[in-house]
Amino acid sequence: MEGRLELHNILKSLTTNVYYEPADGQQLSYPCIVYNRQNLDNKRANNANLYVGNINYNVTYMSRNGGVTMMKNLLKALPSASLINIMTVQGIYHETYSVYFRL
Repeated sequence: MEGRLELHNILKSLTTNVYYEPADGQQLSYPCIVYNRQNLDNKRANNANLYVGNINYNVTYMSRNGGVTMMKNLLKALPSASLINIMTVQGIYHETYSVYFRL
């Protein structure tokens, strides 16, 4: 299975509303996870062939109330995740993570 689809399925196991690179103005249902590609981390063998490839995703959990339950569940499901920021914008609680996942 393609790496992004596998990541999507893992995120869906955490909450039912998961959006990959949603369009501007798209209506979101809360709680939800929004994620998008940020960066690419490639390792090459002999400076030629791709040896290991990972994509860095920006993963944001959004809900109307905070708490540590999602944080624990997400970090357990995705051990490569690291918490980047926690903030509240217009009454919506945001937890942003950096996640490296295979191509």
